[in-house]
Amino acid sequence: MKTRVYTLDVHLAVPFQISRAVRTEKRVVIVELDEGGRVSRGEGSPDPFFNETSESIEADVRRSLDLIPEDIKSIDSLVPEN
Repeated sequence: MKTRVYTLDVHLAVPFQISRAVRTEKRVVIVELDEGGRVSRGEGSPDPFFNETSESIEADVRRSLDLIPEDIKSIDSLVPEN
């Protein structure tokens, strides 16, 4: 399985407005998993309230990729042994 993790600045077609700010773009971390030409994608964006940055999110994702078993159909390998 091939993986790709990268950060992308997305320009919003409609500004996102809350009481304390207006945003016209958002920085997101993209994750792509490619297994035999079948590609799955996910994204997440940092939340300053939790002291997250795009760099910290990307680092967490990269560390998490190490937990994916070789045989992704093997659920047993995801359950810790007692």
